[in-house]
Amino acid sequence: MEAALPFKTLSNAPIREALIAIRVQPPSDLAVLENALQELPEDYQTQREPINFAQAQLTFGPDAPESAPVARRQLGWRFGTKSGKYAVQARTDGLIFSRLAPYSTWPEFSEEAQKVWQVLSTIYSPAKVSLVSVRNINEVSLGPGEPVEKYLKFYINVVHPFKLDTRGRV
Repeated sequence: MEAALPFKTLSNAPIREALIAIRVQPPSDLAVLENALQELPEDYQTQREPINFAQAQLTFGPDAPESAPVARRQLGWRFGTKSGKYAVQARTDGLIFSRLAPYSTWPEFSEEAQKVWQVLSTIYSPAKVSLVSVRNINEVSLGPGEPVEKYLKFYINVVHPFKLDTRGRV
């Protein structure tokens, strides 16, 4: 097995937000999730905004009702930390953990996410983790007329294969 190459941490990384998402089965009860959130460290004890789910079924035709009933339920909470470094979406079906700008390092971010996950998963007691995903949202701000090559060594130049008229039609 080859040794892993060390990651180079950029001094001015373009990462605006880094996320780790974990989905569990079966979903936990909302009351269980609420109790779990109380066990998070003090930095995470901030005002929480509910994450709600709404569903409606529309029927069309002459015999259709004039209004459709809407089924609503709360899935969890969205909140940040007092330090402003992290944002959390704690849901009955999992967790989305975000590191906000400025991004530091993968070890710092992943260790903090693991601490939060350990608290929640201990109380959730999920039977199965069905998804784990990681993504970064990058932002490179260019000034007017500034060439992208100044910041990126490689980029894709997309050329539209069709000739458009002045109205944007092919």
